[in-house]
Amino acid sequence: MSYTLTVAGTSKRVWKDSLKIEKALTYEIDTLSARIITTTKPSEGEEVIVTDSTLGILFGGIIVKVKLVDKIMQVWEIDCDDYTALVDRKLVVEEYTNQSASTIFSDIISKYCTVDLLDSVTTGAPTVEYMMFNYLSPSKCFKKLCDYVGWQWYIDETKHIKFFDAASLLTPTPLDLTTTTVNKWNDFNYSVDMLNLRNRVFVIGGTMLSDNQTIEWKADGVATTWTLPWKPHDISLQVGGIVKTVGIENLHDETFYDYMLNFQEKYIRCSSITTAPTSGLTMSLTAKQDIDVITIAEDINSQLTLKAVQGGDGVYEHSITDNSITTIEAAEALGQKDIRDNGNPKVKGSITTLESGWEPGQILNVNLPDRGVVNTHMVQSVILLYKTRWYWEIEFGGRLYGIPDFLQALVSTQQNSESVQTSILQKYIYGSESILLSDELIMTAKTLPFICGDADAICGLVEVSNG
Repeated sequence: MSYTLTVAGTSKRVWKDSLKIEKALTYEIDTLSARIITTTKPSEGEEVIVTDSTLGILFGGIIVKVKLVDKIMQVWEIDCDDYTALVDRKLVVEEYTNQSASTIFSDIISKYCTVDLLDSVTTGAPTVEYMMFNYLSPSKCFKKLCDYVGWQWYIDETKHIKFFDAASLLTPTPLDLTTTTVNKWNDFNYSVDMLNLRNRVFVIGGTMLSDNQTIEWKADGVATTWTLPWKPHDISLQVGGIVKTVGIENLHDETFYDYMLNFQEKYIRCSSITTAPTSGLTMSLTAKQDIDVITIAEDINSQLTLKAVQGGDGVYEHSITDNSITTIEAAEALGQKDIRDNGNPKVKGSITTLESGWEPGQILNVNLPDRGVVNTHMVQSVILLYKTRWYWEIEFGGRLYGIPDFLQALVSTQQNSESVQTSILQKYIYGSESILLSDELIMTAKTLPFICGDADAICGLVEVSNG
């Protein structure tokens, strides 16, 4: 097993065992650091590729930092990021309505990303009702789409931009940590963190509209203004069983309406063309009112487990306030997501191994009862070091109990959606245009003399003699 490191297409020798590759989850940036021997200084922006004879391409990216380490030996230290920087060379100015997130993703790639980046978008993403990008980098646009539909994205070692369902990440690791595989890994570390633990979450949102509510009262034949108990929406009014028209005060011409509504002051009155209703008539107003959005999410299993360990009721409470939440469904989704992320103590672990095939996002089963650890976790990061062969340093973590659904959040479209509003998007494109002008003179021979009135005569000029 051997590898090659190239800079701008030219193979370079790596100083001792200085090569280090770190892979992170999804759109987080993968990095490389190494010391190379070269007579020519590497330049920021040059492409770096590491290819293993057996494993294929392990890293692809660009140099972001160069430092001279040894002038005599001509050793240069380079730090590299993956190809994410190539994604963000242009700014996106677009508006999308009722399109699949997959379609939007591909459209941004084709219009705003460099031509050598490839589209590997998975089709079938949920529909985006409305989303506007106003001078945002493509990576920020991709992040907004991911937050909206619960998918993920990253750019791989071969310049393919991938957009995919997060559930597809949850594949098994090359090996489980068990007593039978203990000879294939070492340096096992494991810790539990109680910080941010909560298993009962209150979500306090904005307001939403209730179902239709009806209030009725009797006219006394004198009153022309009536105070309402709440601010009404989508109102209809009947007086004595007859439907009446209702305008908005200070907005509509009241000569065209029977009654006028003041929404802020919460009253309705007769318009200038309506007299006080006859005493005894029933006035019936049907409308919707604003009600608070509030809900609660609980993880009963977490509470019972902590109760058994710590005593008490095992409840850890937390609240989330977000005025952009306007439905109970959205509030419940946000509460359940927070419970899944924080309903149990966090764990952090690590191992080293010679086994290849590890990737962030894989699911690692740990079954080591002799060490008091029997759980399932997600691989968070992978570090590759070359010391005569590849060594893999694995960091894993997640929830203490149950399979983590780290990337399977039920994303609330209410929380992440934008208000539909009238906007003007402008993108200035600089270039040049050319205009071609030409002129043509046509001469027609005529026979003298020109006689006024003839078809070929020149008005106002008559030649009667050529002598």
